[in-house]
Amino acid sequence: MKLPGYVLDRVGANVRFVDGYRQILDSSGRFRRTFLEDVDLIVMQRPAIFIIRSLAGEQKTFPHYTAIISAFEAGKAVVVDNDDFVLDVPEGNPAHMVYGRQEVRDAHAESVRLVASSRQGVCTFSTPDLADLYRRTVIGQLPSYVVENFLPMGLEPVQFEKPDRFTVMLTGSLSHKVDWEPVAEALSRFASVFGDRVRVVIQGFDPRRYAGKHLDARVIVSHLESTSYDFEYLPWTDYSNYLLTLSKAHVIISWLVPNALNVGKSDIKAKEAAYVGAYFVGPASPAYSKWAAHNPSVSMALKNSDELYPALAQLYEQYEGGIWPDWEEFWSVAERCIWDEQKGRMLLDVYSTVSLA
Repeated sequence: MKLPGYVLDRVGANVRFVDGYRQILDSSGRFRRTFLEDVDLIVMQRPAIFIIRSLAGEQKTFPHYTAIISAFEAGKAVVVDNDDFVLDVPEGNPAHMVYGRQEVRDAHAESVRLVASSRQGVCTFSTPDLADLYRRTVIGQLPSYVVENFLPMGLEPVQFEKPDRFTVMLTGSLSHKVDWEPVAEALSRFASVFGDRVRVVIQGFDPRRYAGKHLDARVIVSHLESTSYDFEYLPWTDYSNYLLTLSKAHVIISWLVPNALNVGKSDIKAKEAAYVGAYFVGPASPAYSKWAAHNPSVSMALKNSDELYPALAQLYEQYEGGIWPDWEEFWSVAERCIWDEQKGRMLLDVYSTVSLA
């Protein structure tokens, strides 16, 4: 996420934070007039549909473009910020429960197209490849802007304490349910070979409740628990302490499936890993391949999950052999990736391209 509000309030823009839809939308799904009175620009992320629950317990669904139109009619500007290509979410990914529905995908596409075609709107994308996916499928040659994802403004250098055992953390939330089986096999083999010298953490879902098509995940977890001296699963992602959670790992693994959803993703996971002093292993997607090429001492990009076990074994041997980045090296990479006033003004320049009616 680009956290525009967090950035813009540090560069002199007037920012208003809103919690919940009920207080800003009326019963027809349009922005309330009282909300729009003191707002010039509204930032929406992954627009699709609003689900509004009334005090009486009724539930109504409205497409985001209903609210967008009301903002345009009131002379306000709208930014649609896209971090994912949600028009092609594979089954197994949690977002498929929402974006697997055709009416939701249509509403999302229409919202993006509506904003991109308006002088009062701006569409931003976190990577050039993501922008290209939307150009080919939704907006054509309509204006679009690439705004890279960065770490939160104000992060200070922190040398996080690491566990005694070499710790590998599978992160990426529920997205890993898509490629769980081959990744689990690699982790299981890693735990079997290196035993009580390593620690395995699975963050973002409880694999014991997920049975794969070709492999019973509960068997894999049982094997991990029996072969790894220290195995842990964290079924929920605590975003309030997310960086602290990541800091408990020496190596962080992200999703590895090269599907359309993942191809457009940004390199923010690698930036987070660098900040907490963890080596990053990710996919050979455009963003992560570029990141790994520029930062080979703290990251690598894998073509597929078959390469995961050899990569983990190699990293463990390097760690034991003292061939490992020190904290200063990780920090030198992360420091370049933190939002600052210059980057914030760049974002403000993009937002200022809109015309208020």
